Amino acid sequence: MLGDDWATVSVELDFRNELRLTDREVRCSGSIEEIGPSSLTAAVTIARVDGTIALEGRAGLVAWDREQRRGREISDAEREAFAHRV
Repeated sequence: MLGDDWATVSVELDFRNELRLTDREVRCSGSIEEIGPSSLTAAVTIARVDGTIALEGRAGLVAWDREQRRGREISDAEREAFAHRV
């Protein structure tokens, strides 16, 4: 759902702990924190398998009109799909 119809407009990352190649596996999670008229804010976390947080951050995305090459309002269908994730 967040393919070509969305553009990343901001990213904030806090690196908490080192990841090494020997960790071999990480756990990634994300959630939507806020939905506005044309954008959303998502929180992301990357952790080792043992639960140690390696990275926490936020990303701001704007709904994107590919033909007009500018932001657009979030559609009702998109809003409904995201509603239970806030």
